[in-house]
Amino acid sequence: RTFDRPGIFRSTVSVEGSSTRDGREWPATTAGAEVTVLGADLTVSKSHKGDLAPGRQGEFIITVTNQGTSPTAGEVTVTDRLPKGLEAKSISGRGWSCNASSLRCVRANPLPAADSYPPISVVAIPARNAPRLVTNVATVRGGGEVPAATDNNSASDPVTIRSPTVPAPASGSRLRILKVRSRADGRAVVKVRTTRPGALRVDDAAHPNRIRPVLRKLVRARTVRLTVRPTRAFSRRLRHRKATGKPGPVRVRVRFTLRKAGSAPSLRLRRIPFRMR
Repeated sequence: RTFDRPGIFRSTVSVEGSSTRDGREWPATTAGAEVTVLGADLTVSKSHKGDLAPGRQGEFIITVTNQGTSPTAGEVTVTDRLPKGLEAKSISGRGWSCNASSLRCVRANPLPAADSYPPISVVAIPARNAPRLVTNVATVRGGGEVPAATDNNSASDPVTIRSPTVPAPASGSRLRILKVRSRADGRAVVKVRTTRPGALRVDDAAHPNRIRPVLRKLVRARTVRLTVRPTRAFSRRLRHRKATGKPGPVRVRVRFTLRKAGSAPSLRLRRIPFRMR
């Protein structure tokens, strides 16, 4: 038998036959022995804690382990590949030489069998338009591994990106949503009352590519009607839903913010239905 990777294996041999004189079966004879194939076998694991949120730092931990039967030999390189939507801020690890631009760490000291190097920390920040689910991948190479032992040299870590947390408005808010009406052409008309002047902004609380932001500067407290329009991409989606006969509107979590210099902003959230009829 040929062993193409490091490890401890058991080799078993069985002998069976029959007598040539009377044809009786011989008792089966079995013998076995453990065989240790020397060599390094690097593996990598990757993890993080909790969900990530746009604009807030999250940390990934990468750990390299030698599950082979002898120490590594030569340089070991770890590379992290961040998915679209995550921006790297730093990468570091005790004893590692790391490059933040390439997200690569290198070291050359031998790693004993069944032992691990100190972990590598990768700090990243999700973008505002990051997908809800992304996957971070880390790979390790080097250390004198034979080619057959490199099939476990990568690890994937799925990550959930939750919607930005918007603080709830305080009691006595100076901003009220009075009425919402969806139009057949995909637009929505919202009636808003304010009790102070300021800059009133309306935008999507989670996805910047669904509705067009609205900005209205108010010189006094008043009630205004705002028309919220879908983007071209979102309009195509609404028309497709209409064409395919899918019932019901698409509800968008819309954020209303009233700001005035020197004062805390007033915030309101409202789910507004958009549809094509």
